Amino acid sequence: MNEGAQSGGGYGRSVLVSVATVATMSAMALANNVAIARLAGPEARGLYGVVVAIGALAVPAASMGLGPAATWQLGKRADSEPAQLGRVVAHLRRVVLLSLALGMGLGALALGVRSFAPSPTHATLLAIGCAALTLPAQVTNELGRGVALGRRRALTYNLLAVAVLAGLLSLNLLTAQRGPAQVLVNLGVANWIVALAVMVRGSSLARAPEKEEDPGPLDALRAYGARATLVALGDAALLRADYLLAAPIIGLTKLGIYAIADQISHLMAMVGLLAGKMMLPESAADSEGGRSLAKLGLACRLLVLALSLGSLVAIAVGPWLIPALFGPEFAPAYAAMLILLPAALLKGLSALISTWLAGRGVQRPTVRAGALALGAQALGVVALGLSLGWLGVAIAKTLGYLVQFVAVLRALERHRPGAAASLGWRPRLDDLRALSRWLAARLGR
Repeated sequence: MNEGAQSGGGYGRSVLVSVATVATMSAMALANNVAIARLAGPEARGLYGVVVAIGALAVPAASMGLGPAATWQLGKRADSEPAQLGRVVAHLRRVVLLSLALGMGLGALALGVRSFAPSPTHATLLAIGCAALTLPAQVTNELGRGVALGRRRALTYNLLAVAVLAGLLSLNLLTAQRGPAQVLVNLGVANWIVALAVMVRGSSLARAPEKEEDPGPLDALRAYGARATLVALGDAALLRADYLLAAPIIGLTKLGIYAIADQISHLMAMVGLLAGKMMLPESAADSEGGRSLAKLGLACRLLVLALSLGSLVAIAVGPWLIPALFGPEFAPAYAAMLILLPAALLKGLSALISTWLAGRGVQRPTVRAGALALGAQALGVVALGLSLGWLGVAIAKTLGYLVQFVAVLRALERHRPGAAASLGWRPRLDDLRALSRWLAARLGR
């Protein structure tokens, strides 16, 4: 039995679980967007996108990067003992309490000021207030997922995300017609329901450290988390900062239309993003790096194949499917979707490679790659948004992911010369045969 099996499942099984989860999450995310678009309209979808963007940027900082740090720490077999797990969870619980104080204070302040502020700023203050009140729950869920993944509990890791999305979809189907504010309330409630369950489970795992215990593992956890914060902020900014930059340029209504195209692109990238998450404990546990590098190459080639086929389907059905699902006012989103399709592949490949590097302890180059990409995207959103509108924003986002991919690929080559070429990129018949044999073996078990 291999190490992956001994630790609760290898990389392949984790990815298989994630792929199955992606299908479920994609369907629910699509249904959630349809519910918001149909019941609350483009402006509500735009405001919802702004709040999600604020949360995506705030969570890595408020969680101090300890979600991926916990995955990295617990991914090492030496640190997966019950005592080590208890110490890690106890430390994460303190971070949750800090985020609770920060989120509640800022949320109450923003919503309180909104009562006295002029009407043009009401939407902004509402978005900030709802994002702040949701922040502690999102931090809790992020840390809980990090612990689950570090323990090779891929199913738990994915189910936490599914539970939030399922709750959000249910609430929006029931109440989204009440308007944009209700959509934001639903986002907070869905996150908090799951967060409370994570808190209860965390309390049973947490253990306060003894005074004589070696502080080294927690010091390493915090140091890795500090670097992981920068990596996560770069990824989140690339994914969501365009909403914050574009909102005052193109307005909430057009932002809502753009958000539908961006959501389609992101749903297509989810397989790659989740496979990248699964790569972190795999790479961390591989002392030589060769075994996990081979799995990285296979994952990249299969992702190229899957997203190429998926893009062809999206191109073929998009012109009638988008207005049929979201309404005729969202039909222009098809043009932005075509521009954003390459971004789905680029972000998935970047996630796989950068996470493999992070598992090897190489984080600074991926931080630089994210910073370069964010700078290119921000300049593009402003320049192209002002000149071409929301289609210019889509172009800028794809260019940003192209810059990130090139920079991450160079970082991989510097860390391990020849690694970039060894990944292949062009799908092979042997890849499909290997995947078929692996699936048959799993089904046989």
